[in-house]
Amino acid sequence: MIDYHGFCQIKYLHEYQGLNASQIAREVSLDPRTVAYWLAQEHFRTRKPTHRASTLDPFRGYIEYYLSEDPFVSTAVIYQRLLKRGFSESPRLIKDFLRERHAYACLQTQWIKYPFPLESAAQEACQEIGYIWVLKLIQGHVSKTDLQKRFAGKLPAEDIHKLHDVILNKPLKYRNRAITVLLYAANIAPYAISRFLFLHLETVKNYIGRYEESGVDKLLSKRQKDSKKYEDPKYKETLFKILHAPPSSYYINRTTWKMDDLQRMMILEGFGLCKAHLRKIIKDAGYTVRTAKKVLTSNDPHYREKLEHLTHILSHLGPKEKFFSVDEYGPFAIKLRGGKSLVGPGEVKTIPQIQKSKGSLIFTAALELSTNQVTHFYSGKKDTKEMITLIETLLQEYADEDCLYFSWDAASW
Repeated sequence: MIDYHGFCQIKYLHEYQGLNASQIAREVSLDPRTVAYWLAQEHFRTRKPTHRASTLDPFRGYIEYYLSEDPFVSTAVIYQRLLKRGFSESPRLIKDFLRERHAYACLQTQWIKYPFPLESAAQEACQEIGYIWVLKLIQGHVSKTDLQKRFAGKLPAEDIHKLHDVILNKPLKYRNRAITVLLYAANIAPYAISRFLFLHLETVKNYIGRYEESGVDKLLSKRQKDSKKYEDPKYKETLFKILHAPPSSYYINRTTWKMDDLQRMMILEGFGLCKAHLRKIIKDAGYTVRTAKKVLTSNDPHYREKLEHLTHILSHLGPKEKFFSVDEYGPFAIKLRGGKSLVGPGEVKTIPQIQKSKGSLIFTAALELSTNQVTHFYSGKKDTKEMITLIETLLQEYADEDCLYFSWDAASW
């Protein structure tokens, strides 16, 4: 299977070099039957990329409209406009869509002699250096010596050495930069380079400008921004100003903030960010989501004094002393309760919503705080008699202790 570059190479070798199918097959390392098939085709037919469902789908119409107004509108501008229309994903989706759209549009352009519509100057430049030579350059089959001969006086020898090394050893995005500089040095127009390499015209101009201003090292650097938006104090200040205000102050009928609402308000304030970056700002500031804790409270005016007294006893508890916290639970009705059980296939256990109580119980217990042991029993009433029974039980169980402490709440009995 060959691509569009391979198809154009076959056509060029046949029509302008006069080679037959067997000779072309040896030149491009393909089967002669494959070469013969593509020689019989008038145009290169490519299958339109299969569309996969994406969260960008509802916004494709807006992107096409923006491109119809300005064919060279940047990804950042489109992203900011789509944020105001409810788009909440990464700008990478937009960049991939534009790249795919541009590449497919280039493939639909039918060329016989050259793979792009050229101005007269660019056409003469391509004829001068040879289309096959350009293909070999892209594939890394042009020697450094050949490059130095062709670009002597146009590019420094050191730059040629670095660009050649990039073409042979670096990833595609760096190879595109090196090839762009070499083709531009060969007097090929930026528009022609963009169509040839399937790059945006502004990207090609950017590569050329970076090379002319700062040299090959700056061109091949990663060139990351000094600071990102989510690190900008203005974005942080705006976010927390919104976050610390109630949603009702922004005419939102809610009592708590949602991330969608925060993002929308940030956009209206002129500081658009994706939700991932909003979360990062909040997290980096030390905010976390935690469950509220229930704390013991009392309306007893002497609560603090009693608590300090209990704490003092517990901190000075001797080896032959025990401290018990006494409480009761109930009365509760004896009914069928929910839970888990082993059931057979197709069997579903149910519990009636309305049940007649089979009786009631009260659970009385004492927790020994130093050993975490519980002494308990069930009774039918909650009164002084039950408390005396509990204390007598503890006196029998801990008869060898020197001292027993008891504490309980202000029970009505």
